Amino acid sequence: MGSAAREHPATAALRAGSAEGLRGWLIRDLTRDAAKDPRDVMIHLTPYHDAANRLGTSPVELFDSAAAEVPDAVADLARTFGRRTDLTLAVMGWRIEDTADGPAYRFAWPAWSPPSAPPGR
Repeated sequence: MGSAAREHPATAALRAGSAEGLRGWLIRDLTRDAAKDPRDVMIHLTPYHDAANRLGTSPVELFDSAAAEVPDAVADLARTFGRRTDLTLAVMGWRIEDTADGPAYRFAWPAWSPPSAPPGR
């Protein structure tokens, strides 16, 4: 997710200038991710929060509206996340990139490869 081959859904909504499209994708992802580790869910939600601001929509209103449509297991997380004021794309491992197709959310953390065995082993 967050690559040219597999765009984050917030990318499409941002490019279309559609707050309603952003809400629809957010509801879909919250529903799908209800049983996942909340830390993973929050990382995935960050582009939605950013896109809401860029589209002139309140993240609080966006996430509250979506929370009303999703399972209870993730609704509180969504409401709390929408109220965060400490978020940046970078702090959650994202960046926004200008592409030929328009802005795109990209996951910025590099892939980690475990170290090989120490020398002499």
